[in-house]
Amino acid sequence: MKTKDKQDEQQRHARRDAIIRAVFRELVYHENYSFESAYIFIGDIWGLGKTKITQIVKGEDECSLSEYDLTKLAVILQRISK
Repeated sequence: MKTKDKQDEQQRHARRDAIIRAVFRELVYHENYSFESAYIFIGDIWGLGKTKITQIVKGEDECSLSEYDLTKLAVILQRISK
């Protein structure tokens, strides 16, 4: 059972990390955020420190993000921001 829990946790972290990488790239390269501002933005949302965010951003994608899931997430975030 512990192996299954560990695999589930690794999968959740891989998905979270892929989203964080995508958000970081979007903020820096398309929204013209400074690296520091992007770290702060991501840290505020996911509750992570700069060191952990840096590790995530420098890492490799272990899973892909589906356009459908990202669109669904964007819609949910839009809805709760009102």
